[in-house]
Amino acid sequence: LMMSRNVADYSMCSLNNVDGICVGIVNSTQFEWKSWLEGRSCTNFNGTVRHVSERQVHCTLLEKSKSFVKSLFFFNDSFPAVISDCLKSNSDLRMCDSFGNVLLFKGFITGGLSLDLSVTSYEAVFNDLFTQIVENGFIEVVQQLEGPWAMVYYDARIKTLSFGRDCFGRRSLIVTEESDPHQLNETHPYMTICTRKPLCTSEKATCFSLPPGNVFIVKLEDLSYEIFCLAPALVDLNFRLFNHVGEVPLKATEIRITMKREPLFTLNLATSTDKLPVMNFGATDQELALQQFSLEHEDILHQFLQRFKTAVQKNLYGFACNELMPTDRQYTLSVLFSGGVDSLLVCAMLGQLLAQGSEVHLLNVSFSNADCWTASADRIAGQQGYELLRQQYPTIKWNWTEIDVTSDQWVSIRKTIVQQLLHPSDTVMDDSIGCALWFASHCNVSSSSSAAGGGGVEKLFVGSGADELFGGYMNHRTTFTRQGQQALQRALEDELRMIGQRSLGRDDRVLDRPWRTTHAPFLDEPFVVWVNQLPLQWKVDLHYPRGLGEKLIIRAALWKLGFNPSCFLCKRAIQFGSNVVKLQDKKLLGHMTLQSTQLDTEEIRRLARRFKKLDLDGSGALSVEEFMSLPELQQNPLVQRVIDIFDTDGNGEVDFKEFIQGISQFSVKGAKQTKLKFAFKIYDMDRDGFISNGELFEVLKMMVGNNLKNTQLQQIVDKTILFHDKDGDGKISFEEFCDVVSGMDIHEKMVVNP
Repeated sequence: LMMSRNVADYSMCSLNNVDGICVGIVNSTQFEWKSWLEGRSCTNFNGTVRHVSERQVHCTLLEKSKSFVKSLFFFNDSFPAVISDCLKSNSDLRMCDSFGNVLLFKGFITGGLSLDLSVTSYEAVFNDLFTQIVENGFIEVVQQLEGPWAMVYYDARIKTLSFGRDCFGRRSLIVTEESDPHQLNETHPYMTICTRKPLCTSEKATCFSLPPGNVFIVKLEDLSYEIFCLAPALVDLNFRLFNHVGEVPLKATEIRITMKREPLFTLNLATSTDKLPVMNFGATDQELALQQFSLEHEDILHQFLQRFKTAVQKNLYGFACNELMPTDRQYTLSVLFSGGVDSLLVCAMLGQLLAQGSEVHLLNVSFSNADCWTASADRIAGQQGYELLRQQYPTIKWNWTEIDVTSDQWVSIRKTIVQQLLHPSDTVMDDSIGCALWFASHCNVSSSSSAAGGGGVEKLFVGSGADELFGGYMNHRTTFTRQGQQALQRALEDELRMIGQRSLGRDDRVLDRPWRTTHAPFLDEPFVVWVNQLPLQWKVDLHYPRGLGEKLIIRAALWKLGFNPSCFLCKRAIQFGSNVVKLQDKKLLGHMTLQSTQLDTEEIRRLARRFKKLDLDGSGALSVEEFMSLPELQQNPLVQRVIDIFDTDGNGEVDFKEFIQGISQFSVKGAKQTKLKFAFKIYDMDRDGFISNGELFEVLKMMVGNNLKNTQLQQIVDKTILFHDKDGDGKISFEEFCDVVSGMDIHEKMVVNP
C-alpha cells in the first residue's frame, strides 16, 4: 500500500488556551476559572473559545487559609479518547475522591506498580494508581513507576500539592508565575502547573520547565516546599520554585534523594584498549567490520534485540504486557520515519510483534519553497527503508506517507502554533526541530482499518533517546577526538541526564494530541539500565568512521535482521534531513534565541565569533577563567557577580545562550527596566527579590576592598537601608532600588557595543 500526500492541509489547525493537565494556585475564592480556562479573560488571546466541561474541572477552596493561597482549580483533558467516553458515561474514572484528594495524570505506565496482570484498561490502571497514592503516599508510588508520566496530586488531609515528571522528562510539565500576585485577584492565577504555557497567561509572567526526576511537595499554608529527587544525577541545588512571593523562601526547605533510579544515568566504566584511527575506510571495509563485530558479539546482539523488542512490546500493549494479551489483535500505528537506523529498528520490532493485517503509517516530512520535496535526505532514506520493511515483514501494511510542507504553511503555522507550544524552549534549533515534529505528527492519515492502537487511541512511535544512549551526535565524535574515551563517556552521561530538560519536554508539547500517545521505546527504564551496563565500545566506537562507529550496536542489530543497505546511513538531525533549516534565515545559528535578545542577527554573529575565541577548550561553555578574560571585566571587582547572573542554570559555566541573553541586557536597544533589573541582581545575591543588609555589605565590600574598615562600611549600609526602606521591612525591594538610583542614569552607563 503506497500513500503519497502532496501538500498537506493544516488550514484548520488551532490551539486551545489550555490542554492536557493544569492546576491553578489562586489568591482568591471568587476566581472565574471557567472564563480563564476558556481563554476569555485576556484580551491578547486571539484563538477561538473552547468551552470547558464541568466534568473536566475540580475546585478546592481554602477559605480558612491564612496563607496567600485561597483556592485551587484542577483541569484535566489529558486522558486518551477512549477515556472521554468514560467521562461522558459517568464511568468511575476519578479525578477526585470522596476525601477531596485530587490526582492529575498524563502519560502511561509500563511497569513498577503491583497491579493485577489481567488489568488491560487505562481506566483501571489510573484508578489503581490513585488508590495506591492515597494509601501509600505520592513519593512512595512515583519512585517505583516505569514509563512516561507527569503528575499533580493534592493531598486534602495535610493540604500539600505534589507534582513532578519522570526521570527522563518524557512528559512536559511547566510552571508559570505571575510577577505581582497580590494584584491579580480574580484575573489570573498566581501560579499554574501545566502541560504547556496557557495562551492567556499575562505578558509579565515567567515560565519555566520543571526539572525531570524532581518531585516538589508544596505546603499550601506557607508555600514552603521540599524536593524529592529520584536520582542523585538529577539534583539541581540552584533551582528555585517561587520567585515572586516576597516572604516565601526561594530555596527548598529540604532535598531528599533516592538512589533507586541512579542506574539510569551511570555508565559502565569498562573500555577497550585504544586502537589507531581507521583511515581510508571504504564501503567494503565497513561491511567487513560490521560483519566481524556481529560475529564476535552474537550473544550480546541477541540479548540487545530481545530486550529492545520487550521495550517496544511494553509500549505497544501498555502495562498489561503479558501472556494474556491477544496475539491476533490488529493495530494501526504511526512512526516518525526518517529512514535512519533508529526509526528503522523500531519498525523492525513492530514488524515482529504486530498481528497480520496491522497497519503502520511511516510519517516522512519534507519542507520546500519549490516543488522538490523528494530531494530531502530523509525522503530518500525513508523510501529505501520502506521498501526493506515491505520485503522483511510482508504481513504488515506499511503505509508510506509523504508529508510535504510549503514555505507558506511553515510561516503561518510556525508563528501561530509551533512557537506557542515550544515555550519556554526558544532557540533557533528548538524552532526548527519543533516545526519538523509538528508538521510530521499533525498530518491526518487515512487508514483501511478502524483498529487503532488499543481502544481507539493512536500510538505514535519515535526514536528519541537512541543518540544519547549510543553516541549518535556529531559533538560526541568531536569530544572523542579531542579528549578521548572517558570524556565521551561523561558526555553520554550528561546527555542522558539533560535529555528531558533539553528536548523531551519540548517534543512532548509539540507532538501532543488529545487522542494520541507518544512512545519512545529506547527510553524504557529496564532497557536503559541494561544498555548502561554494556562496555562503551560495544555501543559506540568512534575509531570507526561516520556511518559505522556511532550507534554501532544498532547498526549490527539491523545487519543481523537483514537491513544491510540501511546499516551505514550517517546521522541526520531532523531539521537537516527534512530541509526545514533551508526555510530559515541562513545567518541564524542553532543556539541563538528567537525572542529573548535585543541584539540583531549580525550582532549575534559577532558575539558568536567572540564566544568561540574565549572558549579555549572548545567545550561550548565559558569557565570562570575564560569568562574573566573579557577585557571589559578584567578590572571589574564585581566580575564574579556578573558571572553568577549570566549563569542562569547555576552549573558554574556560561553557555552561548546564557552569554547572548546576558550581553543583550547591555544593548543600546535594551529597555531601561531591563538594565535596572540586572543592576539589582548584582546586589540580590540569594535571588529572593530583595537586597538585605548583609547582601549590600558584601557587594560594597567587593567594590571598596580594604579602603574602608568594616565598621565604617557597616555604618554606610545601615544608613542606606534606613533611608531608602520605605515599607520598614529591613530590606530594599526593586521598586525602592529604582528610587535610589533614579538620579544616577545608571541605565545609560550600562551600554556596551556588541
